[in-house]
Amino acid sequence: DGQAAGPAPSGQAGTGAAARPPAGGLAAERAGRPDGERWRPALERLDAVRAAAYARGDVGLLDRVWVPGQRFRQDSVRLRALVAAGCVARGVRHRFDRIDLVSVRGRSVRLRVVQSLARSDRLRSGRVVGAFAGTTPAAVTVELLATDDGWRLR
Repeated sequence: DGQAAGPAPSGQAGTGAAARPPAGGLAAERAGRPDGERWRPALERLDAVRAAAYARGDVGLLDRVWVPGQRFRQDSVRLRALVAAGCVARGVRHRFDRIDLVSVRGRSVRLRVVQSLARSDRLRSGRVVGAFAGTTPAAVTVELLATDDGWRLR
C-alpha cells in the first residue's frame, strides 16, 4: 500500500459558475458587507470546488479553483499522487475564521485569512482506508483574481 501525499491547506482557499465575479464588477462584490467578510462567499465556493476535486479524484476541477502557477501545480501534483494510489479524499474543506481585506487592485483582491483545514478521510473503492490530519488555524495571504470564467485563486 503506497502512501500518497494527502490534501494540504490550499494556502489560500477549494462548482464552476458559482465562483463567477458579480455582473457589477468588484464594486458590486464589495457593497454592503464588512471589508473582509464580503469575500467569504467567493472563498467558500472555490473551496467547495476544490473539495469536489479531491472527493472525485478529478484534477481537471482544479482549473476552476486556481490560475495557472505554482500553487495550481502543487495542488495538482498532490491530487494526482492520491489518485495514482487508487484513492480520493472526502471532507477536504477549509474553515475560514477571519477574513481581512488587504487591497483591491484592478481584478485582484488580496486578503489576510485565518484558516484551518478539516481532517479528511482517505478512501479507496468507497471505503475509508485512512485519514489526513487537519491543520490548526493559521494566517495566510490569499489573492483572488477575477477572470472571465469566475474567481480564481492565485
